Amino acid sequence: MKIFFNLLIYCILFFFSYNLLANNIYDTNFYHINLETNNVKKTKFNQIEKIKIESFNKILDKILTKENKKTLIREINYNDIFNQIIKNIIIDNEKIKKKKYIADIKVFFDKQEIIKLLRNSKINYSDFYSDNHLIISSYTGLFTNSGLSKENPFYKYDNIKNIDFDNLLIKFIKPDLTPNDRYIVPYNKIIKRDLKTLHGIGKKYKNNSIFLINIKELNNNLVVNIYFYSLINNKINLIDNIKIDKTSNFQIIIINHLNNWWKVKNEVNNSLLNELICTFVSNDYYELQSLKSEIQNLSQFKSMSIQKISYNNNIEKIQFYGDYKLFKINLFKKGIKLSNNENCIINKIK
Repeated sequence: MKIFFNLLIYCILFFFSYNLLANNIYDTNFYHINLETNNVKKTKFNQIEKIKIESFNKILDKILTKENKKTLIREINYNDIFNQIIKNIIIDNEKIKKKKYIADIKVFFDKQEIIKLLRNSKINYSDFYSDNHLIISSYTGLFTNSGLSKENPFYKYDNIKNIDFDNLLIKFIKPDLTPNDRYIVPYNKIIKRDLKTLHGIGKKYKNNSIFLINIKELNNNLVVNIYFYSLINNKINLIDNIKIDKTSNFQIIIINHLNNWWKVKNEVNNSLLNELICTFVSNDYYELQSLKSEIQNLSQFKSMSIQKISYNNNIEKIQFYGDYKLFKINLFKKGIKLSNNENCIINKIK
């Protein structure tokens, strides 16, 4: 009875922990339909087809770069692939009135089938969220200069409706823009990319990574220099220099540029198959099964085969797509430590 109870608790905890860790990158939203129509059946069918395409494209926008998405779309036919990648369609609050159709519709996709589609097409993807990055900006105008201030035009991106932060893999923290912030990192220190002050503001916000964005007005354009600073190694590196039309929603362009940079930096290379032979170190049978299940749920995972069985500690051969570093990071995000010095060891992070 005790064994059964422990197993039940384990299953419940695993179910909820897995769903939380997955963070719903492959999940989609409900679409509310409220349309006048003379043909309810046709309207319902057309709206479902439209939602299928739009929902799938939102997932692709999240995990693929623009270039890779274009390549995939050229190769696929929606009608051919939807039979494989769609798990279910939920229709809630459906009301059919005279000449009116009302419903909330959601499409559920099969994550593994989407990955299989990308793998067969040799399309690289990224499917985990970044840690939070503090975003520090300077703005050098023709007549005024601003740093960590509400007067800085860059920090007004919260008012731009077209920035869909939920659809980004990269995550940001905006500073409070208080006088204390400006004391720690004044405008001139941002311009000079002063490491000491960047370290100070990072410590204040308990954040180890900073995007430094220096924006300068030049005629009708904005010249934007984007840097990445790490508190861990106290180094700053240039990500890119871009020129943007001054009249555009330049914040959207910059944030999308950073999101694309993140995806490229953390792509799973579907042309690269790697292999590890590792010892699984666990306290009991349930922890061992939990370790194996977490690894099998990674999108990088291809196969796992037992090499040797011992009490709570198996030696397994793991095959996975993409490079080793990314595999290790993804395991860490699931609370699993991968050590690969003389021997490969996998165990739970305590």
